[in-house]
Formats: sequence, C-alpha cells, structure tokens
Amino acid sequence: MLRLSRAIGALIVTLALVSGVAPAATAAEPLHRQVSSNDYVALGDSFAAGYGAGIPSGACGRSSFGYPSLIAKIGHLDLTLAACSGATMADVARTQLSALTDGTDFVTIQVGGNDV
Repeated sequence: MLRLSRAIGALIVTLALVSGVAPAATAAEPLHRQVSSNDYVALGDSFAAGYGAGIPSGACGRSSFGYPSLIAKIGHLDLTLAACSGATMADVARTQLSALTDGTDFVTIQVGGNDV
C-alpha cells in the first residue's frame, strides 16, 4: 500500500509539473533555446520504469502504464524510457545518463530507493 501511495504521489507531482510547464511552451522563447521537438527522457529505478503498473517488459520491468509513458502520451512527447528496475544512483549515472542528448527537451529522474 505504501508503494502504491508513493507512486500515486509521484504521479500527481509530475502531472502538476507538466501542466505548469505546458503554458510556458507557447510563450516566446529566446532564440538560443527554442524547443524544436518534444523529446522526453525518463531516468531512474522501478518507479520510473513503471514496474507494477501493468505487464512488465524486458529485464528492466518497464511498463507502458508507468508515469513516464502516461506523461508522454498526455503531453504528446517522444519518450525514451531509460529507467530500469533495481537501478541505484550509481547505475543511473553509469548507464542511463547517456540517453540524454542535446535534443532532449524534458527529463524526469526518480531514483534512490535502492540505495537505502
């Protein structure tokens, strides 16, 4: 139950952040930072991978019903789901940060539970 409560809490916070960013996307942006695409990268552990939010896929337990997939769908974003169940902060730094590129427009990261 605690895990579900945390997942719901994280989803609410993330959706609040995304909804707060959406109006800013229509405002004029400086020429050096015009968003040309909607590339979104999700980094982290099982919560970010969506483990437990549907049928897990692959060794990382990723689910298309986890919050990154839902945010991408709602926000019409191109998702790169680099999160992996069991990942620690060191794992994210070592294996997931390479998913970020100059073209990445949005990033979420949720990690740390496996470091406790």
